[in-house]
Amino acid sequence: MTVPNSLYMLFGPLFYLYFKSIFIKPGFSKKDVLHFIPFVLTFAWFSPFIFKTSEEKRYIISHNVFPGQDLAIIIVWAGIVQMCIYLFLIHRHYASLSKTNPEVKQWFRWVYGFFSGFIISYTSYYILANFLFFNTAWDYSISFSMMFFIFFVAWFGYCQPKVFSGFTMFEPDKVKYKNRPLSFDVGKEIVENLEKSMSEKKYFLQSDLSLEKLSNLTKTNRHYLSQAINENLEMNFFEYINSLRITEACDLLQKRKDLTIIEIAYQVGYNNKVSFNKAFKNIVGQTPTIFRSEKGCKDLIN
Repeated sequence: MTVPNSLYMLFGPLFYLYFKSIFIKPGFSKKDVLHFIPFVLTFAWFSPFIFKTSEEKRYIISHNVFPGQDLAIIIVWAGIVQMCIYLFLIHRHYASLSKTNPEVKQWFRWVYGFFSGFIISYTSYYILANFLFFNTAWDYSISFSMMFFIFFVAWFGYCQPKVFSGFTMFEPDKVKYKNRPLSFDVGKEIVENLEKSMSEKKYFLQSDLSLEKLSNLTKTNRHYLSQAINENLEMNFFEYINSLRITEACDLLQKRKDLTIIEIAYQVGYNNKVSFNKAFKNIVGQTPTIFRSEKGCKDLIN
């Protein structure tokens, strides 16, 4: 009941600031430091125990003589209340913003739901521990459920750039083609028709574009389309659409000085400036702001 309980005071602020960086703007402001005051205070209170020797810690734990034991329990419940408050703030400030795109909305619900599940699991231990029927073996199940929720929050966080680029988090980057042979000529024809459609109709500008939707628009089998892109363009669907969007963005950055960077990001299919900047820098090698100040526009698709 020392370092772990101090760290729980970080969960709420970090989740809140994570969503803030996604929906509002990246970076860390001076005001954001205020969110970490509870953590600093609790860590300072626990520090005398934290920095004791191993033998001293074993003695304190075995004899249950940790000073301020009642206050420690209060801090536990304060951490739970704090996480609940931040959960409410996240929903209040960012739930409506997530509704701009079905995939973003789905991503938000999953991350929000898993964070809620973690809070419930953590709280359940301190509630059940007060009852005589509580079995200490249950602690393992509760710990596993907490680990489960943390893992999936991390996984959905990893999916974030893809989701905010307009792709479903369940869209596979690669499709196994072992049982779906596709000849070189057929694959080449699919890609030629695809690039013609992209040039004329610019499907890639649709923020909710998915492999399934693109296959319907181009009247192509979904698996054959994915295979043709991978084998002929040496990119997966996600990379291909991003390359088209960034190429379009380069052109707009040079020709449409009246448009802001965020307006261009929306026009080329992104729902978030942060994701647009990341994708742009990954492909072009510099930020949209720096690129705009230079001449010329690279042909990014070869």
